[in-house]
Amino acid sequence: MELYDGSMDPNDHVSLFKSTLSYKGPSTSIMCQAFPLSLKSPTLKWFQSLLPQSHWLDLRDKFKPTFATRKKSELDKSRSIVDKARSG
Repeated sequence: MELYDGSMDPNDHVSLFKSTLSYKGPSTSIMCQAFPLSLKSPTLKWFQSLLPQSHWLDLRDKFKPTFATRKKSELDKSRSIVDKARSG
């Protein structure tokens, strides 16, 4: 899994993170402890500025809007699908 640096869609990163860990069925506290392992600067600095999180959903809900400017628009997603279909 590529470390998140803030340049990608945060929703994609959260989905990838969850799917990477979900095969083990970790608790929400383990997800919170493992999440910074998926980050690199400057997103890691953002994480370190937070108070400790005990629940994954709280952390996820803070992460997504913080990096929402990197979120793919629906139009970008549609273009990507069309481009992939054209290239074959």
